[in-house]
Parts: sequence; structure tokens; C-alpha cells
Amino acid sequence: MSNFDSLLQFAEETVQRNDALIFPGSQAVQSLRTNYTDLRISDSEGKTLHVHELLGQGSRLILVGDSASGKTTALRYFAIRKSEEYISGESDVLPIYVPLRQIDFDNEKTIIESVGLDVDQIDEATLLILLDGLDELEPKSRVLAVRMIRELSAHYPNFQIILASRPAGLSPTPPDEFRFYHLESLDRAQTSEFISKLVKDESQREDFKAILASASFLQGLSHNPLLIHLLWEVYRYEARLPTVRADLYQTACDFLLSRWDEVRGIKRQNYLDIHSVHQILESLAFDAFTASQHHIPLERVELAVEKYIEYTDLNQDLVKSVIDQ
Repeated sequence: MSNFDSLLQFAEETVQRNDALIFPGSQAVQSLRTNYTDLRISDSEGKTLHVHELLGQGSRLILVGDSASGKTTALRYFAIRKSEEYISGESDVLPIYVPLRQIDFDNEKTIIESVGLDVDQIDEATLLILLDGLDELEPKSRVLAVRMIRELSAHYPNFQIILASRPAGLSPTPPDEFRFYHLESLDRAQTSEFISKLVKDESQREDFKAILASASFLQGLSHNPLLIHLLWEVYRYEARLPTVRADLYQTACDFLLSRWDEVRGIKRQNYLDIHSVHQILESLAFDAFTASQHHIPLERVELAVEKYIEYTDLNQDLVKSVIDQ
């Protein structure tokens, strides 16, 4: 296979890998290409643009946004759109989408090699490098990632690099040449567009919109794409949405815990009921929050399960089985 053919195949695989939108707890699979809602971004001076305009703002960019605000979706959309342009011959820019959490920073591979490309393959190529989830890395890995990004930026000055992260993940600080853009919440028109693409049935769509408008806290949650999707899945499954905040959170949590495996046809032995799982997760969440941790180490999970089983006088031999569950 020639070098061009291998890069063309890489572009085709990029489209296939990134086009499916699957929400946890839902059986529905949607196409990102046809269901993408163009969000708004703002620069350091407050100038507002649409996300698709980010590609024209420079060669070193950082897309900053809150959790579930659409950073990953935006980068995946860029990867699909630019791959299709590369395949059709409209552009000679080949995008590579890299979830940083999937990189093994202990080996000797570069970021480009980590996605299966050889350095020799890209000698005559122009790349758009989309680096996702700097904030999802442990502090040690984040330091290594920023170092690799600095090296990548210096070695390939003609490549465009876009990095996505929550604000909490920007320590250590990325290279100075990177310009910051903030991903804004959905406005009313974008929320309506997002719901229209999400809910195909007009009657259900209008009922769902009416429920969201019935409580101020539901309206507040309706400016985040992932939260809107979660609210819709809960409403679709439960045929209602609690209008008391605590009740909604409880219902949403139960929905995710019970439906995650069910929709995938996975059957497990239920060693703990949902109430018990709630107690363990609450303990882990409290510890992570008070320690300002973005990740919970497996060892901490094991300890929490051991303590819970000991407290409830369950069989200690269940610890491994519960963790696997």
C-alpha cells in the first residue's frame, strides 16, 4: 500500500470511529455529522465566534470549557469534517484525533505514533492535530503530556494543533504560543436546535420542552448538551421528570446505574443493590471533591468497597466481584 493510500485509509477510519454518538443508558445511535449543533466560543477579549470558525483562528489553539460542554464533540466533528475533505480531495490537511487519556506516557512513542502513524508517513503531509482531555490526566501524566505537546509544537511549526481541556487541567500551563478560546453554554436558540435534533417526534419534543420550562433549575440545566441528553433519556424512560432538584439527581443516577449494562445486553451478578452502590459512590465522590481530585484511583475504590462490606457484615470474598461489577 502506498503512503497516500495508507493516509487515505486512516482518514476513512477516522470518520468511522468518530461519527457515532452514543449516550450512556441509551440504545439510540446518532450520526455526529447530521446531529451536530454549532456552539459558540469567545476569545480572551470577549469576541464571540462559532466553533466551526475556530479552525481559522491560528495554528496553536486551546478550547477551554466546563465538563460536558461539548469540547470532545467539537474536536470529533472537526476530525470527521476535515477527514471527509481529505478523502474527497478538497483539502490536503489530514486530521488526527487523539484522546490523551489513551496514550501510554511511559513508552517512547510520540503523540503521532500513538495513533498508528509513522513519522516517515507524515513527512510530506499537513496535519491538524486534535488533542482531547488534558484535564482527564493524572498530574504526573499531564506534565509529560504538556512536555510532548511542546516538543510537537516546536518540531512541526506548520501543523495546526488544537488542545481541549477544562480550566482545571491547565496546570502546568501549555506553551505560550497557544491562544485560548472558551466554549460557551448553549443559548436559547441553540438549546431548541439541539432538542430538535435529539427528539425526532414533534409531540414528544414539545412535551419535553414544556417540562424543561416548568422549573427554573431545569432551565438552568438546559444549557449543557450532555445534561439535555441525560434529561431526555430519563424522561423517555420514566415518562416524567422530577421537578425537585434532589429527586431529579436521584432519578438520573438510578437511571444510569440500572441502564448502562442493560442497553448493551450485559448481564451481571448483582452483588449490591442500587442503595448500596449509592453509598459507596457517595463516599468516593466526597473524598474526591474534598481532595480536589479529578480521578479516583482503583486502590481507593477497593478500599471503599472493603470498608462498606466490612461495615455491612457481607462476605469479604465479594470485594473483587463487587469491584468487577
